[in-house]
Amino acid sequence: MGISVGGLASGINFNDIISQLQQYEQKPITILNERKQGYQTKIDALNTLNTNLASLLSEGQSLNNISQFNIKSVSVSDADLLTASASSTAQTGNYAVEIMQTATSNKIACQGWEDINVTPVSAISGNFSFKVGSGSVTTISINDTTTLQQLKDSINNSNAGVSASIINDGSPSKPYRLVLSTSSTGADNNISITANDTNLDFSNKTIGSAYSNPSNSFNGTITSSGTYTGSESKPYLIEMTTLGGIGTAKFKVSTDGGLTWTADDAFTTSASATSIYDASDEGVDISFAAGSSDFSVGDRFEIDTYDPTLQEAADAIIKVNNINFRKSSNIIDDIIPGVTINLKSAQQNTSVNLAVSQDNDTVKKNINDFISAYNKVVTLIKDQTAYDPSNGVKGPLLGNSSVNNAQTMLKRIISNIVPGITDTYTTLSQIGISTGQDGTLSINDSKLTDALNDHYDNVARLFVKYGSTTNSEIAYSISSDKTDGGTYDVNITQAPLQAIVIGSQTIQSEGLASDETLTFVYSGNSYDVNLSAGDKIDQVVSKINSQLSNQSVLISAVNNNGALKLFSQDYGTGISFSVNSDQADSAESTGIGITGKSGTGQDVAGTINGHSATAIGNSLTGADDYEEEGLQILIYSSSTGAKGSVTLSIGVAEQMVNQLDFMTDSTDGTLQTGINGLEDSIKKIDESITRQTNSINKYVERLQAQFASMETLISSLNAQDAALSSLISSF
Repeated sequence: MGISVGGLASGINFNDIISQLQQYEQKPITILNERKQGYQTKIDALNTLNTNLASLLSEGQSLNNISQFNIKSVSVSDADLLTASASSTAQTGNYAVEIMQTATSNKIACQGWEDINVTPVSAISGNFSFKVGSGSVTTISINDTTTLQQLKDSINNSNAGVSASIINDGSPSKPYRLVLSTSSTGADNNISITANDTNLDFSNKTIGSAYSNPSNSFNGTITSSGTYTGSESKPYLIEMTTLGGIGTAKFKVSTDGGLTWTADDAFTTSASATSIYDASDEGVDISFAAGSSDFSVGDRFEIDTYDPTLQEAADAIIKVNNINFRKSSNIIDDIIPGVTINLKSAQQNTSVNLAVSQDNDTVKKNINDFISAYNKVVTLIKDQTAYDPSNGVKGPLLGNSSVNNAQTMLKRIISNIVPGITDTYTTLSQIGISTGQDGTLSINDSKLTDALNDHYDNVARLFVKYGSTTNSEIAYSISSDKTDGGTYDVNITQAPLQAIVIGSQTIQSEGLASDETLTFVYSGNSYDVNLSAGDKIDQVVSKINSQLSNQSVLISAVNNNGALKLFSQDYGTGISFSVNSDQADSAESTGIGITGKSGTGQDVAGTINGHSATAIGNSLTGADDYEEEGLQILIYSSSTGAKGSVTLSIGVAEQMVNQLDFMTDSTDGTLQTGINGLEDSIKKIDESITRQTNSINKYVERLQAQFASMETLISSLNAQDAALSSLISSF
């Protein structure tokens, strides 16, 4: 605690003097705090700018994709029958679609069961096995304690493309039925029960036991019989329409739950089996045995019939522009290129118009979002770098070199001709995007709409990075941010090769004489392909391609004028494989032979822009320190020589992304570097303020001690003076 010096002895207000001296010493700290506040204002402004630049970067990344300029929309005349979507590859046009039948999955169910968790479904240990279509068999182990619920859970846990559920059909005695449904639709996806050691019946149509309404007057017995031939599960309702005994009382029948009935006197009760039916005879018979009470009007009885097939597996059948198609799924993406159709309901003789159109409204919105983000940045920079000469007020970022560089960069990208572009449009102003006096951009909607309608692909190249070639034997692959836009000649001095193996024999027209196994060694791993006796060349090719594809092996087979040709899908000296057979080399086999054959690829060699390019496989990459640095081209030519040229254009969005990605980097970005420098300055100011504050506090303590000592001395002198005065006055 500081010493309070009141000045009672001296009459001097030492505290006031110390306070004034302290305030004087703190003036440098006040200046430092003002400087610190200025730095913090700059940091806040840079953070705000960084946020806005990051938003512009995000919009640039979204726009930097040519598919964003080739957006297609789809409309249908009846969305209750179908819906559709389109990718950028879809062609605009109108299509007439008629749905005769939708694809369905297979659903089968067992007969009714007493309960879910108590009564076992089997009296023995065994298996319940099934498969879908031509797929593999799935086997569920059961025993004499397996319940309906446990079997359902085991089927679902097998993940075999079949889902199991239990329904309660409301029957009074055995209401629970296990329903099996395929995950896939299509006529080839029926469920087959291949082994069934349970007491569940998924195969036979049945007629359930007849039962009486508890409120009936008749207390005799009713018996169902016959062989059910119907095509669906349904209840047969029987209602007495006249009273009396067996042979006298009459009844009517309903097979739709009581919505419609036969004539009241359609049937007469009988002790013998009597066929009952509604519209047609489906093999259901009924007989009665007398009890102590006769029939009354309104007495009701019910017989449940059961067809295990709840739903047949079926293909979708549709017409597109009056051409018939059969598909296994209701989601169809291989009829109209680039269009996915989702069938919802069938309605024959009803044509749905499906229209694919260019969605320029979405394209314009994407461009507007990009321009809006750009304008926010431009306006923010203008405000933060402003200077008002009337009052000398300066924006916090005035004179900041990083901000000035960003401003210059943005103006240059927007106003310059797009590098490497040679199309109809080379600048944004040509499509209606112009710069105002304040640096912000505005869009002439009419001009932009016309440009998109006329040349949407050329509009796209103003924004995106786009590579094209003049020769189909070469293809643009990728480029780096160091690649300049422009046109570069390509010359091949060594053509790339795949690893190739060709059978030494033409496979005979009768096909393979015996089963044959080919063993491939590729990338250090071994893979077998099994062929069958009688397989002809095209079947051999198909089986090899299918089995290798299933094992993710990048080797393909083709029919080479009757001989088997195998080749790697990749190119280059690093690509090789070998193959041997368990059959001797002959026309009765694949011609590979027991000793086998092998092949090795070859790397391409050549130049881009007259400079030797880096070659790997069938790719050439532009040499460092040249305009084509980082430009990668894929070569599909089997010959050498000049192969035309590749043109790379670097659009506005691509340029923005390249620049802003570095500028806004949270670690090494130019703005973050500036923020870090200002934060370091604030840290040093805080350290200086702490040192100076400590020094001032010590200075004040010294003054307080000195003034206190002086006050004590004056007080002592005053006391001595008073004593002398008193002594003198006594004489």
